[in-house]
Amino acid sequence: MAIEAPSTKFAVDGPEQQTVATFVQLLAGAVKHHSLYPENHSIAKQHLNKIFTTLSSFLKDNQVLHLVIDKTSIIYDGSILYEGKNNDNDIAFLLGRDGVEWIEFLREIEQWEIQSLLKLINLNRRSDIDSDGNIATALWETDLPHIEYKTIDLTALDIPLLNFKSFQVAPESATTFDSTEEESDTSIQDDELSPPQDLEDTEEDASHDEPGPSLTLTDLDTSLWQLSEMEKFQLDAMIRTEEEGVDTSSIIDVLFILLLLQTDTQEALDIMEFLQDRFQDCLQQQRFKYALRILVTLNKIQSTDTPLQKQLDPLITDLFQAVAKPESLRDLELFFTSPDISVPDNEIAALWKLLRLLPSSVMRALAPLSGKVDLQRFGLSFISIFETFGEEDPQTLAEVSTELNEKVCLLLLPFIKRINIEPATHILTAMALHPSQLVRSRVFHLLLEWNAVNTHKLFPLIEDQDPVIRQTLLSLISKKRSPRMELMLCKHIQEKITKSSDSDYILACYNALGKTGGAQCIPFLKKQLLQKSSLGTLFASGGGAHKEGAALALMTLRKAEARKIVQEGAASIIPDVRSACRKALGGKHAS
Repeated sequence: MAIEAPSTKFAVDGPEQQTVATFVQLLAGAVKHHSLYPENHSIAKQHLNKIFTTLSSFLKDNQVLHLVIDKTSIIYDGSILYEGKNNDNDIAFLLGRDGVEWIEFLREIEQWEIQSLLKLINLNRRSDIDSDGNIATALWETDLPHIEYKTIDLTALDIPLLNFKSFQVAPESATTFDSTEEESDTSIQDDELSPPQDLEDTEEDASHDEPGPSLTLTDLDTSLWQLSEMEKFQLDAMIRTEEEGVDTSSIIDVLFILLLLQTDTQEALDIMEFLQDRFQDCLQQQRFKYALRILVTLNKIQSTDTPLQKQLDPLITDLFQAVAKPESLRDLELFFTSPDISVPDNEIAALWKLLRLLPSSVMRALAPLSGKVDLQRFGLSFISIFETFGEEDPQTLAEVSTELNEKVCLLLLPFIKRINIEPATHILTAMALHPSQLVRSRVFHLLLEWNAVNTHKLFPLIEDQDPVIRQTLLSLISKKRSPRMELMLCKHIQEKITKSSDSDYILACYNALGKTGGAQCIPFLKKQLLQKSSLGTLFASGGGAHKEGAALALMTLRKAEARKIVQEGAASIIPDVRSACRKALGGKHAS
């Protein structure tokens, strides 16, 4: 007995109906997009999880979710929660078309059952001659344990039936022309010898034995069906393309059409996720023109002044930020390190264009690849990306500069010299800490030439392998007093050069501390001077340099408190303390 269609209304009242409405919308969206991605795809899994979570939240307080299908509508508790369209992408249309009156989801349902339902709906979208079944039949065959349904009995409907028994594609043909003639002669003789039959019998036999209309195919030259080697190759390529999935261009078109028609933010977000995933697939397949097309179209949407643009703007911005991250561009590493020579030039040109459309943060993804890129092939284009973004966002270029390959850094120097002095100095200051000795030396001397050495930011260079850089930096530090630099030098001496054997370097550090420091370093210098030397330190090649340097720094401070410490040390019973203090005082015991 068919269920009587309830009165319908579009209002969604209360949290329970809201949950059901969300579930129905998610289910409809999954059916709409199910053919775009395989069921084990991350995007498809995310959508499936949302559907199952929403359904589970409803079934937590209810034994069953009962949905009525009325043509292109889905009804719950007398309210229309979904109104679809007459096409094979619409869940309500598909269920109604195949005779499903209602469908129920029971409390103990499992996620695989939802996945199976989506799969069987997708497999039975078409209702033409090429389709062998329908959704109702598939539900019966699959027998999902926690999904119940009721279907219309199509056989009970007043549908005219056609008897195809009288139709024949072709009669049985004789094996040879001679045998046909012989049978024909025999039949004539039989007709002549046989007695006349009753008319009624003749009509009855005719109704059973009379052949229907026939179609006889003539033999064709088989050479017409033989494919050339090139045709076989093209056919194989077409088959592979078809097997690998739906045409990329069509998918992109469909996704953008759906995006522009959406009024629901969640639906728009789901489509943006599909677009992001399609973008990454294009990069993986080195189909950069399609990836570029996605970004260009999103840019156009974002540049329009419409209510839709305001709704989509944050979603588009998030997508651009997401695809610019290293994890999204990881497939470019394989392309840059093992470039496929079969990739057309126009595809490679599209790659450079799409990279320029991304946010400047894309430099974080590209910088680590700079040492792996085939610079002979991609060098100029690769470097131009950093030039483009470096001028508009010098901060990010500065942050990634130490990750750039040595050769890339050196090739960027002419560009850095051309831009404004302030951003150029910022970039060079960061690049001066590059792991490459050659880069550090070139950049440091360029900053020195510009009188733009920031001693605080370049402080790590006081222990550079290049003695010229070390001495120059310590000399610059010594030019003015700075409480901040005073603390930095104290920490460096205490943590980095305590066991150093380079006496000249140790003395240079203490000398710089004496010239840049103030009263706050006096306790530290006093401790360094008067503390008892360990046996190892006493006989180390640089052991006495610390006491000598401390005494020298105390005198250089030009403070009475500091001078008094040195004078008292000159009378110490400890030989190395007494020697260091007397040397700082000029070789005389001060009174």
